[in-house]
Amino acid sequence: MSDLIPVEERALAATREWVRHLSTRFDLIAEDVSPWSQHDNRRLVIELMKNLAISRPGAMLYVIDRARAGWDIADEALRQLIIDYIERGQPMPISFAAYTETLVHSPRRELRGKKKSDYVLRDLAISSLVWNLCDTFNLKPTGRSTRRRSACSIVAQALGEEAHINMSAKRVEAIWLVYAPAIVQ
Repeated sequence: MSDLIPVEERALAATREWVRHLSTRFDLIAEDVSPWSQHDNRRLVIELMKNLAISRPGAMLYVIDRARAGWDIADEALRQLIIDYIERGQPMPISFAAYTETLVHSPRRELRGKKKSDYVLRDLAISSLVWNLCDTFNLKPTGRSTRRRSACSIVAQALGEEAHINMSAKRVEAIWLVYAPAIVQ
């Protein structure tokens, strides 16, 4: 019976189901998140940045440098870590104490424009959807054909219908091209 239904229809139905599944919140790093929520994407990246900062001294300095350069995610992660140290009554690493001085004596700097950190989980989910379609239904990720739609165009349609995310197939392709190397290994 499934052979009678065109592959694009089966692929779209499967993608709709996958998008619905991803729309339910799930536990990731002890946080309930949805890949479609900008707020959840931001929270997740802040948690990852905090974990990076406390993982080793070199990483801590990297996060501090990013915060001083105006990356608001790094700044927010450091602020939360500093508050955690103060509330627990633990001595802070010297580099945190130095950053606290910066917080007290200088205005908050913030880079303008769209922030990738607000969409990283969403973009990874979209790329995974494209890869699942390619793998499951033997579709090409990008391009147009008179015989068959691309996985990116199917994902764009399903996102609009199921998650109310209006995104063109070209935008899905652009996301796919950024994350594909990490997913297709």
